[in-house]
Amino acid sequence: MAIQNPINVTIASYDAENQDQQAYIGLADDGQSLVLKSALDATTTWTLIPNVAAGALCGGFTLYNDAGTAGNQSACIPALGNQITLNDDPTPYGALTYCWTIWSYNTWQGLQLWVIQDNQRGPCMDAAGGGISAGTQIILWSWNGGDNQQWIIRAV
Repeated sequence: MAIQNPINVTIASYDAENQDQQAYIGLADDGQSLVLKSALDATTTWTLIPNVAAGALCGGFTLYNDAGTAGNQSACIPALGNQITLNDDPTPYGALTYCWTIWSYNTWQGLQLWVIQDNQRGPCMDAAGGGISAGTQIILWSWNGGDNQQWIIRAV
């Protein structure tokens, strides 16, 4: 099956930009864990691949990063409170654990802000502890509407 209409993007922290800093979701030095990075590099470019998974609340996206070290380099939905990692599932497209929903949430200075949630529109990507500095872990956390759960997605 051919991948339909992938979109290459960067995902920036609204919380950091609101405090005049830059922070992008990228890969830690291990090439497998998601963290905030202070500068754009190869590990901060993501490909959003449409993903319609049986059992998902709605259609979503697989987040793919080809700078990772795992086999297919797709962000997996972990247990609540855990750091998000790239995992090596042989069938991420159509797989529920790789289906992220992306919801329009707010606007800021003319930019659309997004929430990246699990496939049931429950817990979401969160910069742990409200961190904005490089190395802050990206975890799955219950939705609370915090600035650290809002993201700026830009096409590259």
